Amino acid sequence: MFELNWSEQKIYDLLRDKGLAGLLETRCRIMQELNGSVLSVDSRHIGQESLKQIESILAEKIRNTGTLFLLCSAVTHQPLIECFDETEDFRAYLFSSLEKAEAYQKRRLTAGYDAMIAEVITGKKRAEFYTALMLAGVNFIMLDADNNSFLFPLQMVTSVPTYDGFTGLKNPLQNRKLNALLSDYCQRAEAGAMTREFEVIVLKALKEAHFIAPIHGAEDVDTGEHKEISFNYLIGQHENEDGAQELVGFAFTDNFQLEDWQRQHGYPEQGAICTFSGLFDILCTYRLKYFILNAGTHTLILDSATLAKIQNL
Repeated sequence: MFELNWSEQKIYDLLRDKGLAGLLETRCRIMQELNGSVLSVDSRHIGQESLKQIESILAEKIRNTGTLFLLCSAVTHQPLIECFDETEDFRAYLFSSLEKAEAYQKRRLTAGYDAMIAEVITGKKRAEFYTALMLAGVNFIMLDADNNSFLFPLQMVTSVPTYDGFTGLKNPLQNRKLNALLSDYCQRAEAGAMTREFEVIVLKALKEAHFIAPIHGAEDVDTGEHKEISFNYLIGQHENEDGAQELVGFAFTDNFQLEDWQRQHGYPEQGAICTFSGLFDILCTYRLKYFILNAGTHTLILDSATLAKIQNL
């Protein structure tokens, strides 16, 4: 029978000698004993306490220190996110060693997913890394996706806002669930793994969402009956295959996607909230060829045909 009694000092000795992988293996062995062996009440209690202690130290290391590796998508330039359902299980993948990350990367490449590996920053700034995961839509993290894997909720390492989506102008717009769905949507499309069911789920989520469009000023307009605010939306130009210039618009799923993009391009950090129907109105008013949704990450092209398709769902 595997040893069930693991003191704090013994656990730290194991961590020193074998790293997180050794801790994960020990955790797995204890769980197997608890689930598959006939144990006395005292032995079961000892095993359960050891398991709690190991997971507490795991959480401490994952939260702050030690080398970790993140699997990223070459399509979105963000964490590779897999949606195991459409509502609450959106996973990212961390690994305790480069070798383990490379082994899983090969598995995803075989399935058609273009994946990259990034080393995770250690120390106090790791909190910013987990915040970025949260905003990207991740709510579960799989550490070492193998026989000794550890699936844990993101709340274990960072705080999660109590709201998602548009809840009024007093709160920053965020669409964590939509961001996760869009990541998996882009990944599946690139890998040729899209299903009609998942596509409809994502398109419906787009139809029901609010967005933020960058602006470079606003003015009051007197319509004769009342005054309303008119936004000057940021419009870009794109040269098509025939060499002609086409007008394109930009939209983002949340304030944070917009701010990152604006910082990279030096634009003022201003945006106007709009519904999906609002995007359609802007496209027609400005005679845009298409919108680019989340430029630089998902970079999803929304032309008039796509917008009409979504609107008619």
